[in-house]
Amino acid sequence: MARNKGHSMYFVCLLMPDDVGMMITALKHEIVELCGSTYALRLPPHITLIPPFEFPDDEIQTVTQTQDEALWGLNAFDLELKNFGTFGTRVIYVDVVKNEMLQAVYTQLVKAYKGLGKNIDASKSLTPHATIANRDLTAVRFEKAWPAFANRTFSATYTVAEVHLLKHIDGRWQLFHQSPLP
Repeated sequence: MARNKGHSMYFVCLLMPDDVGMMITALKHEIVELCGSTYALRLPPHITLIPPFEFPDDEIQTVTQTQDEALWGLNAFDLELKNFGTFGTRVIYVDVVKNEMLQAVYTQLVKAYKGLGKNIDASKSLTPHATIANRDLTAVRFEKAWPAFANRTFSATYTVAEVHLLKHIDGRWQLFHQSPLP
């Protein structure tokens, strides 16, 4: 994707604590062993809230301030990951149990980012998930991998205490800013 000069790519997500992140990364490695799909390993274990967007580097403080203000007054909450799902044959993921606080965080972020001029479709409902295979998951690879997860159980719970803004730097997504949820 060609970027405008002086702009970078960002996205908003929930990163996971090390113990849960290691479990998700282990699942990604299992996918690699099963079918060779490696793309998901490029990203840290996360749940996307606002998909990647381009923003001028010299105005990014506006984004961080807006994000912090949008989340002010929202509290930390527990989030449960449970079992597996798919989006067709292109994505395998760990599912997130429906959570009112997560929806509130998402709603506030959508309002805030729309105010920044980002084209975010607020009519889309949040479908939170932790991707373990995507992009290079072909139909053939899916058929090799999905049977290992279709009827398998998975469960992990962790406390969400901040929302993360990641920046694409040198070909990798790196933590750029954290907005606390007290």
